[in-house]
Amino acid sequence: LSNIQIILFMTSRIKRFAESNLHEALEVFRVVGVVGARQSGKSTLVRQLFKNDDAYITLDDKAQLEFAVEDPNGFVSSLRMPTIIDEIQRAPELAMAIKSKVDVDYTVGRLVITGSTNIAQDSRFNDSLAGRMGIVKLYPFSQAEIHSGIGDFLENAINNRFDKQSVRLDQLDIAKMLTTGGFPEAIAKNSSRARDLWFESYLSLVMDRDIKELFHVRKIDAIRGLLHLLAINCSKELSLNELAMKTNLSRATVAEYLSVLKRIFFIDLIPPLHNNEIKQIIKSPKIQLLDTGLICSLRGISEQKLLSDRRELGFIFENFVGSELIKLASHSKRRHLKLFHFRDAKQREVDFIISDANNINIGFEVKASMTPSRVMAKNLEFLIDKGVISHGYIIHSGDQLISLSQNVKA
Repeated sequence: LSNIQIILFMTSRIKRFAESNLHEALEVFRVVGVVGARQSGKSTLVRQLFKNDDAYITLDDKAQLEFAVEDPNGFVSSLRMPTIIDEIQRAPELAMAIKSKVDVDYTVGRLVITGSTNIAQDSRFNDSLAGRMGIVKLYPFSQAEIHSGIGDFLENAINNRFDKQSVRLDQLDIAKMLTTGGFPEAIAKNSSRARDLWFESYLSLVMDRDIKELFHVRKIDAIRGLLHLLAINCSKELSLNELAMKTNLSRATVAEYLSVLKRIFFIDLIPPLHNNEIKQIIKSPKIQLLDTGLICSLRGISEQKLLSDRRELGFIFENFVGSELIKLASHSKRRHLKLFHFRDAKQREVDFIISDANNINIGFEVKASMTPSRVMAKNLEFLIDKGVISHGYIIHSGDQLISLSQNVKA
């Protein structure tokens, strides 16, 4: 086997934290939808459920797609349950046929569908399968998955019980981590050149197969240009006016394209925290790309560039932390975890705030510095004093765990 084959095999054996969410959903719902960006590992995850290859159908297969679109009832009737339908977003015509099928037999866990777009936001699926379908989100690998961790960072953070550092990384390790990202095939590439070629091919596939075909976006260069601009502005607050001006698109078109990029799991928008105790809170969401490897590829940023440009490292490192928090929150046993950011008119800013259903809020400030200091904690302590958060953390690039105050650790 080649080195690439060996690495791909190894990444396929990495335990996904979403697996427990999937098994839980299979015990509750007749249909389970696994959604996430293309190449994030959905097919690998769901195919482990049913060992029989006959139980797997992909709509990337032209013949199967034509059958599904032209005769959805016949297609669904031909299925031998339990089964998996991969890339279901390519045939929304199947939604009503699936509804009819599962309304005859209420047995749970009989049909798994995967989507490279968020089918939960597609009215054709959402309306037809409401109450029948559970959704499991799968993101590219988190660092906890890559390093065979147990994914308990958020639980430890909420309970304020960190007592040791779990992984020690030097600055080069961090730069490699940021430029690689979490897509399994990007991780498998053994050079930055090979990784860039993969990202370029991957972007072309998504633009042509998903954005052009499914969302009927005609100006592919325009939406790709917007994505590049978002990569430049990662971790910054969103301004539709500024994006419209820089892309020569209307505000309405920019908003439409942002919705498409969210639907394919390329970006997210972190909402601002609202609190009656603090006046003049800035209400703009913050731009969050869901993979730093994609950011670096779009912008041509190398490991050496990150190591030499601390400002650039800071923005991408902050985006990385946001992505990791989103991934960890998606499989947490604490329900309804939400991610916010905070900034007020006096420029007091906290990068991320995690809030749970019990209104427990904790804050995270992200610093690329290797040497955390008490002054870095001032905005966290401001929110603690106001009763907005209970405690907070400085996420930094150093290798020490430090208590900066009674309620702030680094």
